[in-house]
Amino acid sequence: MGSEVFANDTSRRSRSEFYLSYCIPSSCEHEDLESSIQEITKKINSFSDFRVTVSVDRLNCQVKNDLTLTTADIIFM
Repeated sequence: MGSEVFANDTSRRSRSEFYLSYCIPSSCEHEDLESSIQEITKKINSFSDFRVTVSVDRLNCQVKNDLTLTTADIIFM
């Protein structure tokens, strides 16, 4: 029973994944970041048995927007 509980524990994550955050210009898309990082990892993959893959999900990208408050918002606060 112990190994089944451990195997099904969703709080356990793969140790083969590494997450980073980048700030890029808002004119760039997630594909731009992904292809740029892939160019770097090609060099790493060419001289090592260690393989690095890159995936940038569009849903994980955010753009800073200025906060605009209406008069009603200000009165409510």
